[in-house]
Amino acid sequence: MDKYVLIQTTTDNEAWTAKLIKVLLENKLSADVQVSSIDSHYWWQGKIHNKQEQLLSIKTRACLIEKVESAIKECSEYDVPQIIAMPIVAGSSDYLNWIKESTVS
Repeated sequence: MDKYVLIQTTTDNEAWTAKLIKVLLENKLSADVQVSSIDSHYWWQGKIHNKQEQLLSIKTRACLIEKVESAIKECSEYDVPQIIAMPIVAGSSDYLNWIKESTVS
């Protein structure tokens, strides 16, 4: 049985966001990418920072995590891009099947 994941990453650059989405979808590494505006607060290089970012929620199969991670790192302008994969523990069989059919084997 296939396993599915939700991978999240962030960006503050619209061009980078568009490039990554194009790479993920055209290479069938993701079935879907949703983009949400967020207000990020974080530690970086010894200081607290705050900036407006875009959160990308990437739905894919667990076997593609490494390829998605490589695509994010290749496209990202961040020194340490956020790459978090969370298992999808349940979902409608139709939706999960759509993720399977929409991604590369």
